[in-house]
Amino acid sequence: MSKPEPDRLLVEVVDFLVPCRRFFIKANVTLDRQLPVVDEFVLRLVRTADSISVPRLRRFFAFSASEAEAVLLDLKEHGLIALNGDDISLTPTGHELFKHAQGDGAPRLAEIEVREENVWFDLISKNIMVGTSFRPAPYLIALEEQARARALPEAYAREAFETNFRDFAVRVMRHPEADRLAIYSVSDVLPAGFAYQPMRAEVEIGVRDAIEQRLVFPSLAENPLKFGALSSAGADRWDALRAPSPSAGGLVEYERLTGDRRPAQLAETKDPDTWLSLVNERMSSGARPTLGPPYVPKITESICRAIAEGRKLTADQAASASLIWARPGGELWGRSLRVGESLNAIRDALRLKGAPDVETLLVVPRAVPADLRRAWRRAFDRGLLAPSGQLPSDMEVLLVPGVVAHVSIYIPFRNGALSVGVILRDGAILERLERRLRRESGDSEQLWSNLGTGGAVEPSAPKRRRPGRH
Repeated sequence: MSKPEPDRLLVEVVDFLVPCRRFFIKANVTLDRQLPVVDEFVLRLVRTADSISVPRLRRFFAFSASEAEAVLLDLKEHGLIALNGDDISLTPTGHELFKHAQGDGAPRLAEIEVREENVWFDLISKNIMVGTSFRPAPYLIALEEQARARALPEAYAREAFETNFRDFAVRVMRHPEADRLAIYSVSDVLPAGFAYQPMRAEVEIGVRDAIEQRLVFPSLAENPLKFGALSSAGADRWDALRAPSPSAGGLVEYERLTGDRRPAQLAETKDPDTWLSLVNERMSSGARPTLGPPYVPKITESICRAIAEGRKLTADQAASASLIWARPGGELWGRSLRVGESLNAIRDALRLKGAPDVETLLVVPRAVPADLRRAWRRAFDRGLLAPSGQLPSDMEVLLVPGVVAHVSIYIPFRNGALSVGVILRDGAILERLERRLRRESGDSEQLWSNLGTGGAVEPSAPKRRRPGRH
């Protein structure tokens, strides 16, 4: 997770699914190693002089007879010099070292190793991606590949791998000596199937000269022009999704529940300094102000901190510990593996307070499209379609009954909506929220239940694929 600049606020996290084609590539890779200093300068002198006598070399370096003998025997054993009487010259192997010399002119030893790599190419910008091992979740945002992109030829993969090998060594292999690696030859390039790879993006709000919002791709930041087609595809797909619809009724209900009047003021404020001071305004009730949904890392950390600062759970509370997450309407919410990571972090915080198991419930409003309502079934133990009128569809509540709650409301912001909220531990508010969220009516519907089947199994984050064999 990248850190926004001081005048930028992270307010949303998104994970895209990028269509990729995988190639199996077998290559001979050279690793240049610098010679010991004495050996290096002896070879430099011999190469400059073309041939030099042992006495002259001894005088040049002020070597004793034994020192000269030790150095020359070592270089001779490695096949780098030839001794003809007292005359020293470089062998073809010795001359070869200088072919790998860099800007400093120093000879380099080139060790060759065989590497077998699985190389992923995205089918949008056709660049090399970092491969990870993960199970795609249905709520992540899938990007469409370019027409006929799957016909990516082996010749393209070979040339792209050779051309971008240094970048591959740094970003994908994470080789500690990437600057000393080079391609010697590529012996095999074999197509090996198609799959999606995750690409994380972050929504930031800038408040330097004007209040602005932008979608950034941390993994593409080093070469934005190269990945321009990919980042544009992600931005277009994100812009096409429907945000929660802010409402006057939701704002009134939020203020009644929390006493927080900031959202209404933020919706009307245009001055960056005033806007930022409202965002960070200290709450008299001890509540903590937030910007973004609960799975934004900083907010998750604040929720866990509030749990840690609270009392240890009683035996009854520990035995019945639960988390109720009432999501807002629309299509933008929860499109990240950060949802699972946030649930795991809160579970861990409650475990430290004495709760060995935590049942999780996602409450889905009817303002969520029908084809998206069950998308998080691997992340939560149970899913419930909210009864009519339970909460405004522009409000979000994460509640750990009797412990902590995060309550937020979506306000109009630029061409979409922005989540503004508070973290609360007030007992009376927690009780009201629990009664409201546990209320069911005739039109509520259970969407799924993983209870009795081992619980939710959603992975929290992808794991990088291990480097290729070599």
